Amino acid sequence: MKRIFWLAGVAAVGLFTQTLSASVIGTVNEANCGGGGVTVNATQIIWAPVGSGGSSTGCIITGLGTSLTWSGSGSLGANITGYIQDEEPPSPTAPPLPFMVFTGTNGTVDFNLTNNFAFTPPVGYQGSGATACATATTTAGDSCTVSSTSPFLLVGNGNGTTTVDLFAAGTVLDPNNSSSSNWSGTFTTQLTETPTAVYNTITAGGSVASTQSAQFNVVAAGTPEPGSISMFLFGGTLLLAAWRRKSQKA
Repeated sequence: MKRIFWLAGVAAVGLFTQTLSASVIGTVNEANCGGGGVTVNATQIIWAPVGSGGSSTGCIITGLGTSLTWSGSGSLGANITGYIQDEEPPSPTAPPLPFMVFTGTNGTVDFNLTNNFAFTPPVGYQGSGATACATATTTAGDSCTVSSTSPFLLVGNGNGTTTVDLFAAGTVLDPNNSSSSNWSGTFTTQLTETPTAVYNTITAGGSVASTQSAQFNVVAAGTPEPGSISMFLFGGTLLLAAWRRKSQKA
């Protein structure tokens, strides 16, 4: 009997050892550095002020509530300056670049963008174009996009203002080992214009600008490997067998 429980315990330890291996986890709250923001037109997203990654990057800073950890006592807290890549029409010869970069204690974490800002249409999404944005202008909570390829969700607030959401998601590697985590979150900005006004500005070749902030959740890639699943089932079988033997002797 004791041997069965011991084997079950070994199986359980094997499972948790694999699933709880070191990876980047936590929350990142960010905003533009002082005096900056984001400017958007039909084809570009330009972050300001210029970041430390070069002329094609913007300066961002972590805010209160940021708590990111990884292996080797690595961590990221509030008031840490990083940079974010501007988004422009891709060059066929340009190498892929990290989307956001922060350097914390014992390592630099690179946030790679994988969803290209694609979002799942929420309740109240009216579609793209002038008619959709007109509806979002008159009905609080309804939303639209300027075009079918625009990633910016324009949410009408019913009071002449617009909340602009930009959903982003991707992967981040632990800088001290090869474990991968997933991150996702939403950039948000407020405009003192209606969705229709934003639509008219951008389709006429203009741009809109405002400050921005975002929150991202970072979670370890949680799908157990086949070996972990087998170990879990093996441990469960042993525990069930032990329970049955105990019940038969009672």
